[in-house]
Amino acid sequence: MKQHEAVIRAVEELGGFATLAQIYQKALSYPNVRWGTKTPQASIRRIVQKRPEFFKIRPGLWGLREHEKDILKTLQIGDETTPAQQEAFDHTYYQGIIVQWGNLLQCTTYVPPQDRNRLFLDKPLREFITTESIPPFTYPELVQRAGTVDVIWFSNSAHPFPVRMFEVEHTTDFHHSLIKFRHFLHFRTEFFVVASAHRKREFEEKLQRDHRELCAHVRFLNYEALVKVYSKEVERYQAYEEVGIVPL
Repeated sequence: MKQHEAVIRAVEELGGFATLAQIYQKALSYPNVRWGTKTPQASIRRIVQKRPEFFKIRPGLWGLREHEKDILKTLQIGDETTPAQQEAFDHTYYQGIIVQWGNLLQCTTYVPPQDRNRLFLDKPLREFITTESIPPFTYPELVQRAGTVDVIWFSNSAHPFPVRMFEVEHTTDFHHSLIKFRHFLHFRTEFFVVASAHRKREFEEKLQRDHRELCAHVRFLNYEALVKVYSKEVERYQAYEEVGIVPL
């Protein structure tokens, strides 16, 4: 089987669309494919980016061109769907990527109750997170406030602590996300606003104008960069698995 044939077969078997991480795992499981490289994931990326059989749905999410119309209808992001439906898909998609990234790093992952039944591709987010309750890491009122953050990674330890908090922003002005983070400034927690790359200047202006105390603490992470980092983590863990080493 040729390399591109393996990738096409992988995406077909995954339902016609899949994340890069899913494609890596599936395509590399076929025994009769010769990749001829130490970085087969790079070959897979080139195939989905260059071959006409594939189309880009979102950063890190690819589908088979022949099923494009049906895929977009299934995901509710086609021409017939409303902006609200498309925004809901995007928000949950990037939440799901962040959750899976945290799971790879062996963190305990959390999303708010109102988001758990939303679909990350074809499964509800609750099937990916590793906790549905926030550990009592501080005063009850702050624990309650933390419960509204889009994604939280907690340390996987006897006394879990929030190591990273993420807010996914599409159209609002970042104010509410930054207000959430302000409550946790005295914790050793990293804060990220995840949004489209073209909104970085807007984010920086909002931070400087209204939330200067957060400037040294909150980082902007665009969608493409998020997916790139997550995909690199997947590659790293696959390399460990190949040689039977448990990553630290």
